[in-house]
Amino acid sequence: MAISGPETSGKAQYYEAAKIEALTAGMFAAAGLPHEDARQAANILVAADLRGVWSHGVARVPMYLARVRNGTANATPNIRIQRVMAAAALVDGDNGLGLVVAPKAMAEAIDIAKAFGIGIAGVKRSGHFATTAYYTGMATAAGCMGFVYTNASKALPPWGAQGKLL
Repeated sequence: MAISGPETSGKAQYYEAAKIEALTAGMFAAAGLPHEDARQAANILVAADLRGVWSHGVARVPMYLARVRNGTANATPNIRIQRVMAAAALVDGDNGLGLVVAPKAMAEAIDIAKAFGIGIAGVKRSGHFATTAYYTGMATAAGCMGFVYTNASKALPPWGAQGKLL
């Protein structure tokens, strides 16, 4: 499959997704992420581009790398998962990139859901995790429904509202 980005010259440029993913994984690994985490992060970003969500794809790599370089994000987090109730977990991301922490949180929610019919995983001490579609896709692939959200600045008003709330 090929990735095309927003056109700037009137002529689209296409790149093999596998090559972009390998290059992106290499950049994350060079920044100190373990190989598997680097590969996972790259896969998420390339998946966003393949869906046409360029705002949350490989264009974000410089932001993520800057966060690792300046210490805002931990390249090798000690992610801890605590079952706080039978069907709920709290994931402490140890300030890891959301691209590393969020897949583990969704995997835990899926495991819980398969055992109890519903699974919830809250995450703390993590950051931007690209597009939510990746994580709902994990749930769907596992035969589950997934609902993913994150905190953000107020951007949307609820129906009938006078101001932004969501």
